[in-house]
Amino acid sequence: MLFTTLGGMSMYGSVIALFSRIITGARLVDLAFPLVPGRYLVVNGGRNGGTNAHLETLDASVPRYRMWRGQSYRVDLVAVKAPVKGFYTFVRSAHSPMFEEPVRLTEILRGDVLMGRTQLSDGTGQR
Repeated sequence: MLFTTLGGMSMYGSVIALFSRIITGARLVDLAFPLVPGRYLVVNGGRNGGTNAHLETLDASVPRYRMWRGQSYRVDLVAVKAPVKGFYTFVRSAHSPMFEEPVRLTEILRGDVLMGRTQLSDGTGQR
């Protein structure tokens, strides 16, 4: 019974993930990949709330989501066997470094992420 239940749950998750890949009538935008070459795993994204937690922010009836609606189409990526890895702490941010520390985030993105290095990461003495 346990394996049947687990199998059913796994099948359901697989179907949700596959349907999240279906392209709807929405306008598509072809973007250049901004990160260094490597293998990446999409951990959040798609057109279904089961695979994209950001879609919730499109609900116009919830005023507190207004500020976050732009992230509704965001995709979260995790590097797998990335050529360069760095850990960055945002000490003045509770949840959103892009709003609470935009200058530091921009420095990291331009100085390290896009250049494929970790000079600004924690442990290097530069903060």
